[in-house]
Amino acid sequence: MIEYKVCITATGDTAEAEGLCNRLAKDGWRLVSTAAAHGDGIKVVLHLFFERELEARDRLEDAVATMDVGERRELMDVAVAQADAEKSR
Repeated sequence: MIEYKVCITATGDTAEAEGLCNRLAKDGWRLVSTAAAHGDGIKVVLHLFFERELEARDRLEDAVATMDVGERRELMDVAVAQADAEKSR
């Protein structure tokens, strides 16, 4: 699953935009598109569009969150059985 983020910033300095992109990149965000418009004075309003792939762990947490109590118990029973099987090897 893909997650999206839009950042809007008014800047007159490329270092600020680069810093924002670098900070988000460390969290797995990829810059996919930009748009710019004239701001006031020498500033430019930047729209930066980012995306990142959600980790499998996040998708599993989302799936578990949508389960009812019985389904969660079944999942836990399977996990416990697998752990017991690993210990007995």
